[in-house]
Amino acid sequence: DALGIKVAKWKRWTREFLPPDPLSGQQSGYARNFNIKDAFHVYLAGYLVGTMSFSIPQARQIMSDLYPSLKQRGYHVLHANGLSDTQKFFWVLIHQREDESFGYVESPETDASQTMALASQLLSEFLSTSGFLNARIISISALYRHFLNRINP
Repeated sequence: DALGIKVAKWKRWTREFLPPDPLSGQQSGYARNFNIKDAFHVYLAGYLVGTMSFSIPQARQIMSDLYPSLKQRGYHVLHANGLSDTQKFFWVLIHQREDESFGYVESPETDASQTMALASQLLSEFLSTSGFLNARIISISALYRHFLNRINP
C-alpha cells in the first residue's frame, strides 16, 4: 500500500523477479517478509515493466546486467544501516542494440560538483558515436529516494 502498488501486481512481480521464499509456500499461510534489498529489487524491476514498458524477460535481463553496479553503489544491501548514499546521483541509459540485446551507459561515480559535467560529456560522446535504435534513461537514485520515502515517510 505504501508504494502505491496493488497487492496482486506486487505478488506477480515478486514471483517474476525473486527466487521462491523457502519459508512461505503458496499455501503455507505465512506471508513473505521483505528486506530492503529484495523490496527495492522488486520495485525497480516492476518500474521497468510498469512504467518504462519493458517486458518481464527484458526487465529480468536488465536487472541481471545492472546487478554489479547496483551492488557496488549500495542499492543491494540487506538492511537499512548499510543503505546507499541518498545524496549521490545515479542514472542509467538503457539502449537496445540492433541484435535486440541491451547496452548501458551509467553515470560516473563522482562527487556532486563533477557529476553534471561528466554526465553531459559521457552522454554527448555516446550519442555522437553510437548507432542505437532507442534508449531510455532511468534515475536509479531518484527512484530509490522515492522508494525509501514511501516505505518510511
